[in-house]
Amino acid sequence: TEHVFKYKSHDDIAPLEGISAQEIEELSNYAKLYHVELIANQQSFGHMEKLLEKGNYQFLGEKNHILSPSRPETYQLLKDFYTEQNACYGGAYFMINADETFGLGSEQNKAMADSMGIGNLYAYHIKKVAKLIEPSGKKVLMWSDIVANYPQIIPQLPKDIVLIPW
Repeated sequence: TEHVFKYKSHDDIAPLEGISAQEIEELSNYAKLYHVELIANQQSFGHMEKLLEKGNYQFLGEKNHILSPSRPETYQLLKDFYTEQNACYGGAYFMINADETFGLGSEQNKAMADSMGIGNLYAYHIKKVAKLIEPSGKKVLMWSDIVANYPQIIPQLPKDIVLIPW
């Protein structure tokens, strides 16, 4: 989910044909009949171009597709997203994606990247995101492509994050 969930707190994001919390709840209930668990899924770093092309959110972007870890507003936005999705998705997991962050640290996050290094900047963001999800009790899932490029950051990541290869 990049921009198709109809958030009440950010009703200017999803298209008209987006999916509502009520629809997710209905689909989740139906899936349970077949022993299938739907997992909340929100792009949380890269793949944010549809959101970041909107005027109210452009300032949060780097390279037009990456959320900026240097802006506190990034984490308020993600907290809003996670809160609303967690309210309608049951289950034990939350997928944050966090893949394809190519260009991170090249624009508004350059100073952070220069002082911390790209890998550490990436880990910084993941730790903040995991803290936002922690109150829900859900286990964080994320793609492992960037972590594979910076294996030295693995000890910095929360121990219960599940890295998924693709």
